[in-house]
Amino acid sequence: MSSAPSTSSSIAYAAVASSVVSSGLLLAGGLALRSRGYRLTQAGSARASQTAEVLSELRSSRAQLDALNKAVSTSAGQVQTSLGAQERNLSAALLPHLTDLSSSLASIKGATGDVLSSNKDLSSSMSEFQTLLSGPKTRGVFGEQALEALVSDCLPPTAYEFQASLPHPDGKTVRPDCLLTLPSPIDRICVDAKFPLDAYRDLLAAGDPKAQAEARKRMKTHMTKHIIDVSSKYNIPPVTSAAGSLLFLPSEAVFSELVARHPDVLALAHSRRVWVCSPTTLMAVLTTMRGVVRDHSLQKRAQEVFGQLELVMKDVDNLLKKRDMVDKNFEKAKESLRLLEVSAEKVRRRGLVMRNLADGLEEEQKELEEVAAGVLEEGGQEKAA
Repeated sequence: MSSAPSTSSSIAYAAVASSVVSSGLLLAGGLALRSRGYRLTQAGSARASQTAEVLSELRSSRAQLDALNKAVSTSAGQVQTSLGAQERNLSAALLPHLTDLSSSLASIKGATGDVLSSNKDLSSSMSEFQTLLSGPKTRGVFGEQALEALVSDCLPPTAYEFQASLPHPDGKTVRPDCLLTLPSPIDRICVDAKFPLDAYRDLLAAGDPKAQAEARKRMKTHMTKHIIDVSSKYNIPPVTSAAGSLLFLPSEAVFSELVARHPDVLALAHSRRVWVCSPTTLMAVLTTMRGVVRDHSLQKRAQEVFGQLELVMKDVDNLLKKRDMVDKNFEKAKESLRLLEVSAEKVRRRGLVMRNLADGLEEEQKELEEVAAGVLEEGGQEKAA
Protein backbone atom coordinates (compact mmCIF):
# COMPACT_ATOMS: atom_id res chain seq x y z
CA MET A 1 0.00 0.00 0.00
CA SER A 2 2.90 2.33 0.76
CA SER A 3 4.53 1.61 -2.56
CA ALA A 4 1.63 3.11 -4.61
CA PRO A 5 2.02 6.76 -3.34
CA SER A 6 5.77 6.64 -3.85
CA THR A 7 5.32 5.45 -7.43
CA SER A 8 2.82 8.21 -8.27
CA SER A 9 5.14 10.85 -6.80
CA SER A 10 7.96 9.48 -8.84
CA ILE A 11 5.90 9.69 -12.00
CA ALA A 12 4.85 13.28 -11.18
CA TYR A 13 8.49 14.21 -10.54
CA ALA A 14 9.46 12.67 -13.83
CA ALA A 15 6.70 14.54 -15.66
CA VAL A 16 7.86 17.85 -14.15
CA ALA A 17 11.45 17.09 -15.00
CA SER A 18 10.54 16.26 -18.53
CA SER A 19 8.49 19.46 -18.89
CA VAL A 20 11.41 21.47 -17.56
CA VAL A 21 13.78 19.78 -19.96
CA SER A 22 11.36 20.37 -22.81
CA SER A 23 11.11 24.05 -21.91
CA GLY A 24 14.87 24.30 -21.84
CA LEU A 25 15.17 22.60 -25.12
CA LEU A 26 12.53 24.90 -26.66
CA LEU A 27 14.31 27.93 -25.27
CA ALA A 28 17.65 26.72 -26.61
CA GLY A 29 16.06 25.93 -29.97
CA GLY A 30 14.47 29.37 -30.12
CA LEU A 31 17.77 31.04 -29.36
CA ALA A 32 19.48 28.94 -32.01
CA LEU A 33 16.80 29.80 -34.54
CA ARG A 34 17.12 33.45 -33.70
CA SER A 35 20.89 33.47 -34.17
CA ARG A 36 20.54 31.46 -37.37
CA GLY A 37 17.90 33.88 -38.68
CA TYR A 38 20.27 36.74 -37.98
CA ARG A 39 23.04 34.99 -39.85
CA LEU A 40 20.70 34.19 -42.70
CA THR A 41 19.66 37.80 -42.83
CA GLN A 42 23.25 38.92 -43.06
CA ALA A 43 24.00 36.20 -45.61
CA GLY A 44 20.93 37.18 -47.61
CA SER A 45 22.08 40.79 -47.76
CA ALA A 46 25.52 39.69 -48.81
CA ARG A 47 24.05 37.37 -51.40
CA ALA A 48 21.82 40.12 -52.68
CA SER A 49 24.85 42.33 -53.29
CA GLN A 50 26.72 39.41 -54.87
CA THR A 51 23.66 38.62 -56.99
CA ALA A 52 23.58 42.20 -58.21
CA GLU A 53 27.24 42.03 -59.10
CA VAL A 54 26.73 38.70 -60.85
CA LEU A 55 23.77 40.09 -62.79
CA SER A 56 25.82 43.07 -63.93
CA GLU A 57 28.65 40.76 -64.95
CA LEU A 58 26.13 38.55 -66.75
CA ARG A 59 24.75 41.54 -68.64
CA SER A 60 28.26 42.61 -69.72
CA SER A 61 29.10 39.00 -70.63
CA ARG A 62 25.89 38.78 -72.63
CA ALA A 63 26.85 41.90 -74.55
CA GLN A 64 30.27 40.44 -75.20
CA LEU A 65 28.66 37.16 -76.30
CA ASP A 66 26.40 39.03 -78.68
CA ALA A 67 29.39 40.80 -80.19
CA LEU A 68 31.26 37.51 -80.34
CA ASN A 69 28.28 35.82 -82.02
CA LYS A 70 28.24 38.55 -84.63
CA ALA A 71 31.98 38.15 -85.21
CA VAL A 72 31.63 34.39 -85.34
CA SER A 73 28.75 34.67 -87.79
CA THR A 74 30.81 36.99 -89.99
CA SER A 75 33.84 34.69 -89.79
CA ALA A 76 31.66 31.65 -90.43
CA GLY A 77 30.31 33.30 -93.57
CA GLN A 78 33.79 34.13 -94.74
CA VAL A 79 35.00 30.61 -93.91
CA GLN A 80 32.02 29.09 -95.69
CA THR A 81 32.71 31.23 -98.74
CA SER A 82 36.41 30.25 -98.66
CA LEU A 83 35.55 26.59 -98.17
CA GLY A 84 33.14 26.73 -101.09
CA ALA A 85 35.83 28.23 -103.32
CA GLN A 86 38.39 25.70 -102.13
CA GLU A 87 35.90 22.87 -102.66
CA ARG A 88 35.28 24.03 -106.20
CA ASN A 89 39.03 24.33 -106.88
CA LEU A 90 39.65 20.93 -105.28
CA SER A 91 36.89 19.35 -107.32
CA ALA A 92 38.30 20.86 -110.51
CA ALA A 93 41.79 19.62 -109.61
CA LEU A 94 40.72 16.15 -108.50
CA LEU A 95 38.33 15.44 -111.35
CA PRO A 96 41.05 14.54 -113.90
CA HIS A 97 42.90 12.50 -111.27
CA LEU A 98 39.70 10.69 -110.38
CA THR A 99 39.19 9.97 -114.07
CA ASP A 100 42.76 8.64 -114.34
CA LEU A 101 42.23 6.65 -111.15
CA SER A 102 39.09 5.11 -112.57
CA SER A 103 40.93 4.12 -115.74
CA SER A 104 43.83 2.80 -113.64
CA LEU A 105 41.45 0.76 -111.53
CA ALA A 106 39.92 -0.62 -114.69
CA SER A 107 43.41 -1.51 -115.95
CA ILE A 108 44.27 -3.09 -112.59
CA LYS A 109 41.04 -5.05 -112.74
CA GLY A 110 41.97 -6.30 -116.19
CA ALA A 111 45.50 -7.09 -115.03
CA THR A 112 44.09 -8.93 -112.02
CA GLY A 113 42.02 -11.02 -114.37
CA ASP A 114 45.15 -11.74 -116.42
CA VAL A 115 47.01 -12.71 -113.25
CA LEU A 116 44.21 -15.02 -112.20
CA SER A 117 44.20 -16.62 -115.63
CA SER A 118 48.00 -16.87 -115.44
CA ASN A 119 47.69 -18.54 -112.04
CA LYS A 120 45.28 -21.02 -113.54
CA ASP A 121 47.72 -21.64 -116.39
CA LEU A 122 50.55 -21.98 -113.87
CA SER A 123 48.54 -24.47 -111.83
CA SER A 124 47.83 -26.51 -114.93
CA SER A 125 51.50 -26.26 -115.92
CA MET A 126 52.57 -27.44 -112.47
CA SER A 127 50.21 -30.38 -112.66
CA GLU A 128 51.60 -31.18 -116.11
CA PHE A 129 55.13 -30.82 -114.72
CA GLN A 130 54.34 -33.21 -111.89
CA THR A 131 52.89 -35.63 -114.42
CA LEU A 132 56.05 -35.18 -116.49
CA LEU A 133 58.25 -36.06 -113.53
CA SER A 134 56.25 -39.14 -112.64
CA GLY A 135 58.25 -41.41 -114.99
CA PRO A 136 61.93 -42.35 -114.52
CA LYS A 137 62.83 -41.43 -118.09
CA THR A 138 61.30 -37.97 -117.87
CA ARG A 139 62.98 -37.42 -114.48
CA GLY A 140 66.25 -38.32 -116.12
CA VAL A 141 65.60 -35.77 -118.87
CA PHE A 142 64.79 -33.13 -116.24
CA GLY A 143 67.99 -33.92 -114.37
CA GLU A 144 70.03 -33.81 -117.57
CA GLN A 145 68.57 -30.41 -118.51
CA ALA A 146 69.31 -28.99 -115.06
CA LEU A 147 72.83 -30.44 -115.24
CA GLU A 148 73.36 -29.02 -118.72
CA ALA A 149 72.30 -25.54 -117.56
CA LEU A 150 74.69 -25.59 -114.60
CA VAL A 151 77.67 -27.00 -116.51
CA SER A 152 77.28 -24.70 -119.51
CA ASP A 153 77.08 -21.68 -117.18
CA CYS A 154 80.21 -22.59 -115.21
CA LEU A 155 82.67 -24.25 -117.61
CA PRO A 156 84.05 -23.43 -121.06
CA PRO A 157 82.79 -25.61 -123.95
CA THR A 158 86.14 -27.38 -124.22
CA ALA A 159 85.84 -28.72 -120.65
CA TYR A 160 82.66 -30.82 -120.97
CA GLU A 161 80.71 -33.09 -123.31
CA PHE A 162 77.16 -34.43 -122.93
CA GLN A 163 76.24 -38.06 -123.70
CA ALA A 164 79.83 -38.97 -124.57
CA SER A 165 80.70 -42.59 -125.34
CA LEU A 166 83.36 -44.31 -123.21
CA PRO A 167 84.74 -47.85 -123.53
CA HIS A 168 84.13 -50.07 -120.51
CA PRO A 169 86.57 -52.82 -119.48
CA ASP A 170 83.83 -55.45 -119.91
CA GLY A 171 83.55 -54.60 -123.60
CA LYS A 172 80.44 -52.44 -123.38
CA THR A 173 80.08 -48.73 -124.07
CA VAL A 174 78.83 -46.41 -121.34
CA ARG A 175 77.24 -42.99 -121.88
CA PRO A 176 77.41 -40.69 -118.84
CA ASP A 177 75.02 -37.74 -118.77
CA CYS A 178 78.04 -35.42 -118.77
CA LEU A 179 81.78 -35.97 -119.16
CA LEU A 180 84.02 -33.31 -117.60
CA THR A 181 87.45 -33.05 -119.19
CA LEU A 182 89.92 -31.40 -116.82
CA PRO A 183 93.71 -30.98 -116.84
CA SER A 184 95.96 -33.73 -115.54
CA PRO A 185 96.04 -35.33 -113.00
CA ILE A 186 92.24 -35.03 -112.69
CA ASP A 187 91.52 -35.96 -116.32
CA ARG A 188 87.93 -37.07 -117.11
CA ILE A 189 85.07 -37.21 -114.56
CA CYS A 190 81.64 -38.71 -115.28
CA VAL A 191 78.44 -37.08 -113.98
CA ASP A 192 75.11 -38.91 -113.56
CA ALA A 193 71.81 -37.01 -113.17
CA LYS A 194 69.22 -39.47 -111.82
CA PHE A 195 67.31 -39.00 -108.54
CA PRO A 196 64.77 -41.00 -106.46
CA LEU A 197 61.75 -38.71 -106.73
CA ASP A 198 59.09 -41.43 -106.29
CA ALA A 199 60.39 -42.52 -102.89
CA TYR A 200 60.69 -38.91 -101.71
CA ARG A 201 57.19 -38.12 -102.94
CA ASP A 202 55.86 -41.13 -101.04
CA LEU A 203 57.71 -39.84 -97.98
CA LEU A 204 55.97 -36.46 -98.27
CA ALA A 205 52.58 -38.10 -98.79
CA ALA A 206 53.01 -40.47 -95.82
CA GLY A 207 50.62 -39.62 -93.00
CA ASP A 208 51.92 -41.81 -90.17
CA PRO A 209 55.42 -42.69 -88.91
CA LYS A 210 55.16 -46.22 -90.26
CA ALA A 211 54.53 -45.05 -93.83
CA GLN A 212 57.35 -42.52 -93.51
CA ALA A 213 59.74 -45.23 -92.32
CA GLU A 214 58.80 -47.46 -95.27
CA ALA A 215 59.26 -44.56 -97.73
CA ARG A 216 62.68 -43.73 -96.24
CA LYS A 217 63.65 -47.40 -96.51
CA ARG A 218 62.69 -47.48 -100.21
CA MET A 219 64.61 -44.24 -100.78
CA LYS A 220 67.69 -45.70 -99.06
CA THR A 221 67.46 -48.90 -101.13
CA HIS A 222 67.10 -46.95 -104.37
CA MET A 223 70.03 -44.62 -103.58
CA THR A 224 72.27 -47.51 -102.48
CA LYS A 225 71.63 -49.43 -105.70
CA HIS A 226 72.11 -46.31 -107.82
CA ILE A 227 75.42 -45.45 -106.12
CA ILE A 228 76.73 -48.96 -106.74
CA ASP A 229 75.64 -48.77 -110.40
CA VAL A 230 77.33 -45.39 -110.91
CA SER A 231 80.53 -46.63 -109.28
CA SER A 232 80.70 -49.76 -111.41
CA LYS A 233 79.83 -47.95 -114.68
CA TYR A 234 81.86 -44.74 -114.45
CA ASN A 235 84.77 -45.39 -112.07
CA ILE A 236 86.97 -47.10 -114.68
CA PRO A 237 90.55 -45.74 -114.52
CA PRO A 238 92.50 -45.00 -116.65
CA VAL A 239 89.52 -44.31 -118.94
CA THR A 240 88.09 -41.96 -116.32
CA SER A 241 89.64 -40.18 -113.37
CA ALA A 242 90.79 -42.08 -110.32
CA ALA A 243 89.19 -39.33 -108.23
CA GLY A 244 85.75 -40.87 -108.85
CA SER A 245 82.49 -39.66 -110.37
CA LEU A 246 79.67 -37.23 -109.50
CA LEU A 247 76.05 -38.14 -108.72
CA PHE A 248 73.88 -35.07 -109.32
CA LEU A 249 70.56 -34.76 -107.45
CA PRO A 250 68.65 -31.85 -109.05
CA SER A 251 66.58 -31.35 -105.87
CA GLU A 252 67.81 -29.65 -102.71
CA ALA A 253 65.00 -31.29 -100.73
CA VAL A 254 66.06 -34.82 -101.73
CA PHE A 255 69.70 -33.98 -100.95
CA SER A 256 68.73 -32.53 -97.54
CA GLU A 257 66.72 -35.65 -96.70
CA LEU A 258 69.69 -37.80 -97.71
CA VAL A 259 72.11 -35.81 -95.56
CA ALA A 260 69.80 -35.61 -92.54
CA ARG A 261 68.40 -39.18 -92.53
CA HIS A 262 70.83 -41.40 -94.42
CA PRO A 263 74.45 -40.66 -93.49
CA ASP A 264 75.30 -44.34 -94.07
CA VAL A 265 74.31 -43.94 -97.74
CA LEU A 266 76.70 -40.99 -98.05
CA ALA A 267 79.42 -43.02 -96.34
CA LEU A 268 78.88 -45.81 -98.91
CA ALA A 269 79.12 -43.22 -101.71
CA HIS A 270 82.39 -41.86 -100.31
CA SER A 271 83.86 -45.33 -100.01
CA ARG A 272 83.04 -46.00 -103.67
CA ARG A 273 84.30 -42.56 -104.76
CA VAL A 274 80.85 -41.38 -105.83
CA TRP A 275 80.35 -37.76 -104.78
CA VAL A 276 76.67 -36.85 -104.30
CA CYS A 277 75.92 -33.21 -105.21
CA SER A 278 72.88 -30.97 -105.00
CA PRO A 279 72.51 -27.96 -107.35
CA THR A 280 74.25 -25.73 -104.79
CA THR A 281 77.16 -28.06 -104.09
CA LEU A 282 77.55 -28.89 -107.78
CA MET A 283 77.76 -25.16 -108.51
CA ALA A 284 80.60 -24.90 -105.97
CA VAL A 285 82.38 -27.93 -107.47
CA LEU A 286 82.03 -26.59 -111.02
CA THR A 287 83.28 -23.18 -109.93
CA THR A 288 86.38 -24.82 -108.45
CA MET A 289 86.87 -26.81 -111.65
CA ARG A 290 86.57 -23.61 -113.67
CA GLY A 291 89.40 -22.17 -111.58
CA VAL A 292 91.49 -25.28 -112.30
CA VAL A 293 90.81 -25.02 -116.04
CA ARG A 294 91.61 -21.32 -116.02
CA ASP A 295 94.85 -21.87 -114.10
CA HIS A 296 95.88 -24.61 -116.52
CA SER A 297 95.10 -22.33 -119.47
CA LEU A 298 97.12 -19.54 -117.89
CA GLN A 299 100.03 -21.89 -117.24
CA LYS A 300 99.89 -23.13 -120.83
CA ARG A 301 99.84 -19.59 -122.16
CA ALA A 302 102.64 -18.63 -119.77
CA GLN A 303 104.73 -21.53 -121.11
CA GLU A 304 104.04 -20.36 -124.66
CA VAL A 305 105.02 -16.83 -123.70
CA PHE A 306 108.22 -18.11 -122.07
CA GLY A 307 109.00 -20.13 -125.22
CA GLN A 308 108.53 -17.05 -127.36
CA LEU A 309 110.71 -15.08 -124.94
CA GLU A 310 113.46 -17.67 -125.30
CA LEU A 311 113.23 -17.34 -129.08
CA VAL A 312 113.35 -13.57 -128.75
CA MET A 313 116.43 -13.85 -126.52
CA LYS A 314 118.12 -16.05 -129.14
CA ASP A 315 117.27 -13.49 -131.80
CA VAL A 316 118.70 -10.76 -129.59
CA ASP A 317 121.92 -12.80 -129.13
CA ASN A 318 122.18 -13.24 -132.90
CA LEU A 319 121.55 -9.55 -133.37
CA LEU A 320 124.30 -8.70 -130.88
CA LYS A 321 126.73 -11.03 -132.68
CA LYS A 322 125.89 -9.39 -136.00
CA ARG A 323 126.31 -6.00 -134.39
CA ASP A 324 129.78 -7.04 -133.17
CA MET A 325 130.62 -8.16 -136.71
CA VAL A 326 129.39 -4.85 -138.08
CA ASP A 327 131.47 -3.04 -135.45
CA LYS A 328 134.56 -4.98 -136.51
CA ASN A 329 133.88 -4.26 -140.18
CA PHE A 330 133.26 -0.65 -139.32
CA GLU A 331 136.58 -0.49 -137.47
CA LYS A 332 138.32 -2.01 -140.50
CA ALA A 333 136.63 0.47 -142.81
CA LYS A 334 137.56 3.26 -140.43
CA GLU A 335 141.20 2.10 -140.51
CA SER A 336 141.07 1.85 -144.28
CA LEU A 337 139.69 5.37 -144.45
CA ARG A 338 142.49 6.57 -142.19
CA LEU A 339 145.11 4.91 -144.39
CA LEU A 340 143.41 6.37 -147.45
CA GLU A 341 143.60 9.81 -145.89
CA VAL A 342 147.31 9.25 -145.15
CA SER A 343 147.95 8.18 -148.75
CA ALA A 344 146.00 11.12 -150.06
CA GLU A 345 148.02 13.43 -147.86
CA LYS A 346 151.20 11.90 -149.20
CA VAL A 347 149.99 12.31 -152.77
CA ARG A 348 149.01 15.90 -152.04
CA ARG A 349 152.41 16.64 -150.63
CA ARG A 350 154.15 14.99 -153.59
CA GLY A 351 151.98 16.99 -155.91
CA LEU A 352 153.05 20.17 -154.16
CA VAL A 353 156.70 19.13 -154.52
CA MET A 354 156.20 18.36 -158.17
CA ARG A 355 154.47 21.71 -158.72
CA ASN A 356 157.35 23.48 -157.02
CA LEU A 357 159.79 21.58 -159.23
CA ALA A 358 157.79 22.54 -162.31
CA ASP A 359 157.84 26.17 -161.27
CA GLY A 360 161.63 25.99 -160.80
CA LEU A 361 162.07 24.40 -164.23
CA GLU A 362 160.03 27.15 -165.86
CA GLU A 363 162.20 29.80 -164.26
CA GLU A 364 165.39 27.99 -165.29
CA GLN A 365 164.05 27.68 -168.87
CA LYS A 366 163.33 31.39 -168.95
CA GLU A 367 166.85 32.11 -167.74
CA LEU A 368 168.30 29.73 -170.37
CA GLU A 369 166.23 31.41 -173.06
CA GLU A 370 167.42 34.81 -171.93
CA VAL A 371 171.04 33.56 -171.90
CA ALA A 372 170.63 32.05 -175.36
CA ALA A 373 169.13 35.25 -176.68
CA GLY A 374 172.02 37.21 -175.26
CA VAL A 375 174.51 34.83 -176.81
CA LEU A 376 172.88 35.06 -180.20
CA GLU A 377 172.76 38.77 -179.97
CA GLU A 378 176.45 38.96 -179.14
CA GLY A 379 177.29 36.57 -182.01
CA GLY A 380 175.41 38.72 -184.50
CA GLN A 381 177.17 41.80 -183.34
CA GLU A 382 180.57 40.08 -183.79
CA LYS A 383 179.68 39.00 -187.32
CA ALA A 384 178.71 42.53 -188.22
CA ALA A 385 181.94 43.89 -186.92
